[in-house]
Amino acid sequence: GEGAEWAYQQWAAFRQACDHATNVCVVLVLGAVLPPDSALKRWAAEPVKAAIIPASAFVANARGFPVLSKRHQAFVATLIKLGVQLVLSGTFAHADGQPAHAAQTGGQAAQGAGAVRAQA
Repeated sequence: GEGAEWAYQQWAAFRQACDHATNVCVVLVLGAVLPPDSALKRWAAEPVKAAIIPASAFVANARGFPVLSKRHQAFVATLIKLGVQLVLSGTFAHADGQPAHAAQTGGQAAQGAGAVRAQA
């Protein structure tokens, strides 16, 4: 949408003003509604350092746990493959209003994205 295009143009202008310095990176905030796939692909080609995923980007699954939509999961999986750090923010809750642990929520989100790997 228009907001996604504006944000990208602002980033491109800033990066150009910095002469495309390799130590200048961007942090994305993934809202409840993602921009079109073309915009996501464009962002994935940029030097993304981290992605902030607010609680508002999650929806309740059939068991009431907060999870990311399939589209969010696919984009998060792409970001993980690129080595992007993920930051969960906000208060997570089960559909019944009981608090959900962010580590549990994050693990479920990453599992849904096919991205959980054992690290030694």
